[in-house]
Amino acid sequence: MDNKENLVNISDKEKRRTLRILLNQTMVSTPEEKEIIEKAIMLLNDRWGLPLKEKESPTKEALLIKQLKLTTPYELLCEFNGGFEPSSNDVSLVVKIKDKYELEDEVLNVLIYCTMLRNNFKLTKDFVFKLAASLKAQKVGTVEDAMEYAKVKFGKNKSESVEK
Repeated sequence: MDNKENLVNISDKEKRRTLRILLNQTMVSTPEEKEIIEKAIMLLNDRWGLPLKEKESPTKEALLIKQLKLTTPYELLCEFNGGFEPSSNDVSLVVKIKDKYELEDEVLNVLIYCTMLRNNFKLTKDFVFKLAASLKAQKVGTVEDAMEYAKVKFGKNKSESVEK
């Protein structure tokens, strides 16, 4: 087995750990090399969402945003279902929303997340469709925008209704 096969067969978690070790142990002799290493660390941080160098602890919101960006809607439904396969009704509802409103996966994830938290961990069809229509009408296209929208729309008042 050659090195390429070895790299393909290890998990992403192991790849990130290995890269973190290698980058932290790299001997840097010039300012240019240090700059290259720092850029590589920033690129890998952005790609995998894990700190390769300890700088500061990310906020809970930052971790949630990263998770919602890197997770598929199906994976998020599984997480809300205790790691098990979600119901066919939930999957079908999410597929219908995605097809009808053409939302990005990360925006769809915020929709799922907010719906689950607001509706006792159930995807309520009317609520989901109204929220999806509202997100589409507001031209929300990123997880950050969707989270900001949810904060403004729902705040801490759980009794507020979703409007188109």
